[in-house]
Amino acid sequence: MKRLIDGVTYNTETAVLIAKSDYEGDWNNESCHIDGALYQTRGGAFFIVEYISYWDRDLEDEVHKTRFKKCSDKDAREWINTGVVEVILNPFEDKIDEDETVGTVYVRLPAALKRKIESAAEAGGLSANSWAMRCFEKCLPDEERQAAPVRAEP
Repeated sequence: MKRLIDGVTYNTETAVLIAKSDYEGDWNNESCHIDGALYQTRGGAFFIVEYISYWDRDLEDEVHKTRFKKCSDKDAREWINTGVVEVILNPFEDKIDEDETVGTVYVRLPAALKRKIESAAEAGGLSANSWAMRCFEKCLPDEERQAAPVRAEP
């Protein structure tokens, strides 16, 4: 899915989870709990997704919001190094050559399997590439998996 954040389009389908954290914050002058996640796009841009939960006194119910924020390189580095953050992949540790920001894997498939993959991807509203990338991520050990950056709101 492509998401417009502060006037810039980000591809949230192919973004990579960099780090995550949960913390207490403030939403409309209400104390709230925030699950935050820092992502990096294939092009190297950063954005933060915050899943916010708070008790609304007027509604007398818990409210859930999702907030997307763009993030500069400097802000992303600070986000990783501030507070209690679980770093999944630190892009500032091992600087990757510009030529290496995207990798290609060629897989030979029987035609019937290729058609099934394309149908499954289309049914999920994804490109075959995005669908395959999600499958590859699911095959990684638990500690190396990357969660999808978009969560449906309740």
